[in-house]
Amino acid sequence: MVKLAILNQRIPPPQSSQAALDQLHSHQDRESLLSFLRSIAPNLDFYYATRDQDGDLRDLDSVDALFDRVKPTYVIHLAAKVGGLFANMSDKVGFFESNLAINSNVIKSSHKHGVKRLVCVLSTCIYPDVIEYPIEAGKLHAGPPHPSNEGYAYAKRMCALQCRLYNEQYGTNFVCVVPTNLYGPNDCYVPDSSHVVAALIRRASELPEGAPLTVWGSGTPLRQFCYTPDLACLLLWVAFDTSVAAEDPLPLLPENEHSIGDLARFIAQEFHGHQVVFDTSKADGQFRKCMSNAGLRAWLPNFNFTSLEEGIRLTVADYKANKDTYRHTTAAKL
Repeated sequence: MVKLAILNQRIPPPQSSQAALDQLHSHQDRESLLSFLRSIAPNLDFYYATRDQDGDLRDLDSVDALFDRVKPTYVIHLAAKVGGLFANMSDKVGFFESNLAINSNVIKSSHKHGVKRLVCVLSTCIYPDVIEYPIEAGKLHAGPPHPSNEGYAYAKRMCALQCRLYNEQYGTNFVCVVPTNLYGPNDCYVPDSSHVVAALIRRASELPEGAPLTVWGSGTPLRQFCYTPDLACLLLWVAFDTSVAAEDPLPLLPENEHSIGDLARFIAQEFHGHQVVFDTSKADGQFRKCMSNAGLRAWLPNFNFTSLEEGIRLTVADYKANKDTYRHTTAAKL
């Protein structure tokens, strides 16, 4: 499982890259962004760090050894102890302590090794539970997060604070971004730790024809969903377009909200058209987490996200083609 995306710039980008960047700043759309990314890709080496080959990111010596070896120019920090609603509720201490250590070690090592740009990935779930919607990026510390995931949320809030303090004290170029509920190819389908889209896809795939698809909770909570290839483009944009700056975390997410019930119906359509039923004995969690993407739209007002229905179609097709290679029975490692 990829935890850090480390990028080394072999040579300065060619003049064509600057032209592509200028076009992006002018058109501010998806096509111009992809052209810019294609122009810089040949000058980069990509290294994807995982625990299996690179050690435990909760240990500072391991992180320093990794950075000493690969000498990163840019780092996209996706490392985290993650899980679904019930995993978060049952191990708040583990989620808090593990994520606090990971974040601190990556930030310290990025500063020590002179990383040009560190992009730290947060989550909408770290924002206050009781707040006016849509959530504004600057309201991160306006109240406590939902109790169900407070261990994870407070650790991620400290990541944003630590990045700001490093920028102020050391002049680093560290930025935090906020995606929303992610889904797409190469997801984790472990029953007890997968997120809602992967959990429902796996559940639907195992049902016999005619059986109902059971969804935990009422199906009424609203969420924004982002297809992972969309997020990948935006993360690389933030890493390499250094004119992008934000004092607050930068939201990288679409505007549209969908209910969990609608999500389940989209997934059911891609299998046997199962009837969707709701187990209201299970908790719903936070009802709504809608976040404003005004920060993103200030830079890329014309960027088009993949629709949820199309993204689910593509994700289910990928799952059917590759499910034997995906994780199903063992929890993801840190």
